[in-house]
Amino acid sequence: MQPRPDTLALLAQGKVGIESLKEMLPAERWPDLLGLLQQPTSQPPAILFAAKNLTKIFTENWNLFSAQQRTDIRTFMMNYLYTKGAEFSSAAIGGHDPSTNSALIAVLQSLVQLLCRLSKLTWIDEKERDISISEFSKFFEASVDHCIVGLNIFHELIREINYNAANFSLTEHRKIQISFRNDSLYKVLNLAVSYLTHVCNNSLGAQATPQHVMAICAEALNVSLACLSFDFIGTNPEDSVEDIGTVHFPLVWRPLMEEANVIDLFFRLYSLESATLMDRSKARPTPHAPRPRALTPCTPPFTLQCIAQLVSVRRSIFTNNETRNVFLERVLVGTLQIMKSERGLDDSDTFHQLCRVLMRTKANFLLDEITVSPSYPDWIQHVSRLTYTAFRFWRWSANSLYYLLTLWSRIVLSSPSYPAAATPPSAWEQAAPEIAKAYVETRMYIAEAVCQEESIDDPLENDEMLQQQMQAVPSLIRFRYQPLAEYIASLLDPRITRYKVPAHPLAPLHTRPSRRLGSSV
Repeated sequence: MQPRPDTLALLAQGKVGIESLKEMLPAERWPDLLGLLQQPTSQPPAILFAAKNLTKIFTENWNLFSAQQRTDIRTFMMNYLYTKGAEFSSAAIGGHDPSTNSALIAVLQSLVQLLCRLSKLTWIDEKERDISISEFSKFFEASVDHCIVGLNIFHELIREINYNAANFSLTEHRKIQISFRNDSLYKVLNLAVSYLTHVCNNSLGAQATPQHVMAICAEALNVSLACLSFDFIGTNPEDSVEDIGTVHFPLVWRPLMEEANVIDLFFRLYSLESATLMDRSKARPTPHAPRPRALTPCTPPFTLQCIAQLVSVRRSIFTNNETRNVFLERVLVGTLQIMKSERGLDDSDTFHQLCRVLMRTKANFLLDEITVSPSYPDWIQHVSRLTYTAFRFWRWSANSLYYLLTLWSRIVLSSPSYPAAATPPSAWEQAAPEIAKAYVETRMYIAEAVCQEESIDDPLENDEMLQQQMQAVPSLIRFRYQPLAEYIASLLDPRITRYKVPAHPLAPLHTRPSRRLGSSV
């Protein structure tokens, strides 16, 4: 049933809700929807409804529009978002009502998605032209709010290019993907990095409020991670973020890894927590300032995700082994500083992402390359302490154990099968057996704790998690098999003996993690 002719007008005035239009409008109503956007009195729910409808209509019926109509529609949306987007962004960042802020953010995001969908459709039409992002430059030549909208556009644009959400043919999708990768992706990443540098140097300008700084930092991190996680080789977007995979940056990105010190920038950003960013502009405080949507993924874990992608870059991106070793040293120093300071590690997401960075470091670099680093002795010691902490707080770090166990498993598997007898054990050779013992001991403690407290979720019943851990544990056990086998037997034999005595109930054995687990934390 088609809505009454004045329903859209009533929706624009806020006199009826979206529920009055339960279904998407037919394609022939697209002029009315564009008119709804142009009405100065249109309320956010009406704009949201129009943007979602237009996205669906244009995606499904783009071939029915003439070339001039396509150009006019995209030009209109570009100008509309330039005019209204900054207003929505400013109102959301400076507003005091969380529900109103959320509504404005949803409207802005729907408009950005519509523009990016139109951009991809247009680029598919222009088969002979290279993709140019220069038309978006005007967002970065205006106010701070325009810059935030521009970064948001680039984040959504990369997602639109990287994923075939509109079900284009594989040939069309891949052609646009390759063209964008070759022509524009590196420029977008450099732009995001430049804004992150401004954040670190506190050089965004006097008009940037603390909320602006936070929003720009988060949006620039969004864009950076989207660029670093791009599907470079055209397999699948999911493959570009595999935890044990290699990231295939194009060779033209070599300066990013060797000269620009981008890895140092991200480690600097890690230390800029939200409170630090807010304190930087104490001279211009805003009372009752809300938390911007852009910082919903807090800065430290998001920064570590970018570092994990950089660490996973293919070996051939470096000019030679010397430059690669310099990069590795920066990674070891940066992660060591995080582990030493323990800053942010009380957050489970941050702890989890740090474990991913450590695992990827070993997955992408040889053990011999790591051990010759000047930072290696301190680094391996703090990795051991971090692992003990994860074992000790098993309810909090259950999802992170896979990465730490995989890290130690890869270290062990990289060692010679028959080490020289006269060679004293290295730092990791001393630590690995203790790590294996600590893992077994804490599993025994978990079993006892679960039996005594029914309210505890039993991690030992999580088959998927156990399967992941069991891929790494056997190599740790086999590394020093005889002493570890004797240690496991010493834990199990008393329990087996008690089970064999039917006349007496099974008394609890208070098997708690030994002081060894906490003494070095």
